[in-house]
Amino acid sequence: MLEAGEELEGSEEVKGELQEVEIDQTAHISLQAITGIPSFCTMAVAGQLGDRCIYILIDTGSTHNFVDPLVIDETKVKLESIQKQVVRLATGDRLGVKQLVSKLCWKMGGVQFTADALILPLGSYDMILGMQWLTTLGSIQWKLYFG
Repeated sequence: MLEAGEELEGSEEVKGELQEVEIDQTAHISLQAITGIPSFCTMAVAGQLGDRCIYILIDTGSTHNFVDPLVIDETKVKLESIQKQVVRLATGDRLGVKQLVSKLCWKMGGVQFTADALILPLGSYDMILGMQWLTTLGSIQWKLYFG
């Protein structure tokens, strides 16, 4: 880590004070996730949580994973209380989330997956898989062919 005034190799001298930068840790959920209207940056798939079939939106526009509380009530998955996390909706509204499912297990295409998910009423979908989950998969190329 460089201190103020130290030189970078092949670069100019860094001058001035170091400042702490607060990174926005607010979770974001896309308009497609809220309205249920898919777009080119989403993919709706069927999945299974326990014995229940679920409707999942894979969404590059949402930062985190979310699961609807009605699904959790039906499947008896254990909830954890967390410090209030703000979720910014695409509409500009903000909601406070106080519960999480840690290591939620579900299946898609017969393959089992595990991830954390915040509890948020979703309406159109049972589960939203955002960048939090997508980044665990490695490099993904969304090539769509129509013809």
